[in-house]
Amino acid sequence: MSISENVTGKEMMLGLVKTQKRRSTKMAKIDNTSSEHKIQWGEYIVAAAIVGGFTAIDSFVYDGSHHLNLVMLYLLGIVFVATRYTIGPAIFTVIWSVACFDYFFAKPTYGFGATPPRYMFSECVLLVVGFTINALSARLRQEIQSAAKAKLEFETEKMRTAILSSVSHDLRTPLASITGAASALLAEQGNSEYQQSNREELLNSILNESERMFRLVHNLLDMTRIESGALKVKPQWCSIEEIVGAAIPHFSRRLSQRHLKVSIPADLPLVELDEVLIEQVIVNLLDNALKYSPAGSDIGISARALPSILVVSVVSQGELISEEESRKIFERFVRGKHDTTAGGFGLGLAICKSIITAHGGEIWTDASTTGETSGNSFSFSLPLGKGAPQMTLEQPELKKQ
Repeated sequence: MSISENVTGKEMMLGLVKTQKRRSTKMAKIDNTSSEHKIQWGEYIVAAAIVGGFTAIDSFVYDGSHHLNLVMLYLLGIVFVATRYTIGPAIFTVIWSVACFDYFFAKPTYGFGATPPRYMFSECVLLVVGFTINALSARLRQEIQSAAKAKLEFETEKMRTAILSSVSHDLRTPLASITGAASALLAEQGNSEYQQSNREELLNSILNESERMFRLVHNLLDMTRIESGALKVKPQWCSIEEIVGAAIPHFSRRLSQRHLKVSIPADLPLVELDEVLIEQVIVNLLDNALKYSPAGSDIGISARALPSILVVSVVSQGELISEEESRKIFERFVRGKHDTTAGGFGLGLAICKSIITAHGGEIWTDASTTGETSGNSFSFSLPLGKGAPQMTLEQPELKKQ
């Protein structure tokens, strides 16, 4: 994947926040429009059925006396509708309950003629209590909506703070290194005695920090696309061996001091996936392994086919991730407890999870112990689809570094 968007620093920093606000505002408008202008006939049908059912029960148990017991049963139906549906069906339930009580149980029955005062009093109480319940339910719904809005604003502000904090810290560090190295080169450009090795070291520093900034901005833009729904999966039948082979050259210089062990059987089936997105997942996992493993330690990439899924793992040495940390590490803006100098927004693994989830797979981490060495294994699974085409061309071997 490459960065083709031309955005300013402020747009990058607040992209996720704006996306979340737009989506929340849009959903709120949709909800308001549907609740104000669209009649939910199904709710009215349910309300009528509830009142009809309670009327049938009242008819079965009514013995000509204690009509207040019948009113209490109607109140139960009013409470049920008022707490679950909108104001329209709730008011309809109150009026329909009073009408049914007056017609079937207030003497003279089966009519709306002159009603004795004691029945009129019961009907008035039923109306007053019913409308009171409706008013309280409407107020409760408003308070719940207000609480949800306040929670959304809090989460949005929390996200904005996290983004600004990450950007201000993690982009400032590589920029300072690039500025320092460039200044040193400019200061010594007329010094013929300045050693070539020093120049190469400074140039490598500039290149390394530039690539680091590229990955930071790339992850931030990717997460913005994921949050906005612009990241679409375009599946096609691919070889996981070729995708791993395309991801490894991204780290050719950083892997020059490492020993990369690649274990991918040649007879693995093809998998229906988005080649570009899965390559980005492997790139992020390799970058994570390089950042959090000791210098000079081994890194392994393996793949294996199970009955219904393909599992790909990236294994690195280093301090083991705790069980509590492993449950949160794939969330946005979460970095390891031992993250001191590696830097990053804490988005790389969150992006991996979003991409793998979009493919219908899962991603997880667990401890990896081989002999006397220990480390962490990050694995993801992809479903093996039916009807995969057979590979007719010989697949090139991955170059082990």
